[in-house]
Amino acid sequence: MAFSGATTIQPIMEYIAPYYANENGYTLSIEGGGSDQGIKNVLSGKSDIGMVNRPLSSEEKASLDYTTIGYDATAFIVHKSNPVNGITRGQLIDIYKGKITNWKQIGGNDRPIILISKKPDRGTMRIIEEETGLFHPSNPKNKDETKKISRNTWDSGSNNDAIVWVGGLLDAIGFVSSGSAVSTIQDGMPIKILSYEGVMPNEQTIFSHRYPIVRELNIIYTKNNPKGKKFASFILSPTGQQAVSHTNYIRIDHGK
Repeated sequence: MAFSGATTIQPIMEYIAPYYANENGYTLSIEGGGSDQGIKNVLSGKSDIGMVNRPLSSEEKASLDYTTIGYDATAFIVHKSNPVNGITRGQLIDIYKGKITNWKQIGGNDRPIILISKKPDRGTMRIIEEETGLFHPSNPKNKDETKKISRNTWDSGSNNDAIVWVGGLLDAIGFVSSGSAVSTIQDGMPIKILSYEGVMPNEQTIFSHRYPIVRELNIIYTKNNPKGKKFASFILSPTGQQAVSHTNYIRIDHGK
């Protein structure tokens, strides 16, 4: 079975692949590419399952079946040596508009901020656009330059791209999957997660939606696809949900 889409969900599928192969006889081929690419691949028949780390639009729901397998948050990360520990929504907007350009403007060191963004076809970019009202510079839906993210950004693809850049650049800021950030911190990556609007993303604040930017983790497949329905049942089973929590995401039955 071929899987493609959001790199946020990719670790879950890679973890569960041997279990699914053992129980069902299917070998899973898994690649990233972003949420939009996963949708395109399912619609074209290239992939059996797409991975989408955002809510589906009404048009997407009309043409595809989907299953929510867990929850994640969009986290803001900086190098662990950065003295700044949190940002507000207003500061975030001003940082990515290029209005706040130095860390000293928000209580940090007197050093220029390096902006890490996301490519326009990424689910995380869609989430940030909705949260801030700012748009990727190449987003054709918005022509207003005052509502665009600064062009002085580095566009990352996968979560790991952004995490590695922030981990190697002392003055960078980026936005990534909270689960991915936690996993790499556990592996020794020198980054830290900032509080946002005074709230840290964790199991309790994500599941309760107290953290401001919570998102669904979805798998998608063509309408009435038996392979898709079978895998959806498996990922919602105790074994499947254990894979979600093992990879630092929030299972849909959190706390039970």
